[in-house]
Amino acid sequence: MGDEIKIAHNILRRRYSRASRLRAILETSVAEEVSQRHELSQTQSVRPSTRDARPELTPKQLGLAMEELTQDERDALQRTICEGKSYEHAALSLGVNVTTLKNWKHRGLSKLRRLAAAYQGADFVPLSELLDAA
Repeated sequence: MGDEIKIAHNILRRRYSRASRLRAILETSVAEEVSQRHELSQTQSVRPSTRDARPELTPKQLGLAMEELTQDERDALQRTICEGKSYEHAALSLGVNVTTLKNWKHRGLSKLRRLAAAYQGADFVPLSELLDAA
């Protein structure tokens, strides 16, 4: 009985050590990335290059764009991005496979990117018009 307790104790201690090391590495890498982005934003000109620029949506445009998605795509984005759930938890809450959830998320993000690009300098364009043009 005593040996099993020692083994379990060692396993838990190793897991804790490993988790602590990974957490420290993650915090360090995030801090470095944030400082690099800050330095990069300070050195770049006011307007980023068109290649690196990502279209941004206003909250109103995002709401309209989200309405253009299917309910499944909205649910997948809501659970994985907004609520921060893992794929497994989100898929379980929706009653689908993880692969299905990932497909819905990918399709939803693709549609949102197309809509965001269309919103640049334009009024609302229904998704059906964008998809017909593609």
